[in-house]
Amino acid sequence: MLQAQVWGVAYEIPPEQEMSVTKQLNVREQRFNKRKSVTMYCPSGELLSHPVLVYVGSNEPELFLGDATLENMAEQIARSHGPSGANSEYLFQLARFMRAEVPQAHDDHLFQLEAAVKELLTKSSEDHPQIDCRHSE
Repeated sequence: MLQAQVWGVAYEIPPEQEMSVTKQLNVREQRFNKRKSVTMYCPSGELLSHPVLVYVGSNEPELFLGDATLENMAEQIARSHGPSGANSEYLFQLARFMRAEVPQAHDDHLFQLEAAVKELLTKSSEDHPQIDCRHSE
């Protein structure tokens, strides 16, 4: 059986803000069709006293590449944008978080994917440089 760990950050939301925050999250995470309450452990192994809400993606063809190569995943991430911005920026922030907050979690796949996306974006910007068309005097 496959066992994996998912790392992240949990935020405690004051009860008076719960509806507003949940509404905003439902917009931001609208492409994920499942909300799930899960148990969360701290890196120390300590169990949080209450469950946390996570949004889970589906394997619908428009959102899921399936058994794709690293190159295919990098291409998809490099060219995709969602309601919250560029998928590449999300990936880069995730990699920064993992390096800073969970250095003991050696996620080679994440860091290889980060490098592949950065390479694609660098190549793309070299192939299509931006031109400043503003008038200067």
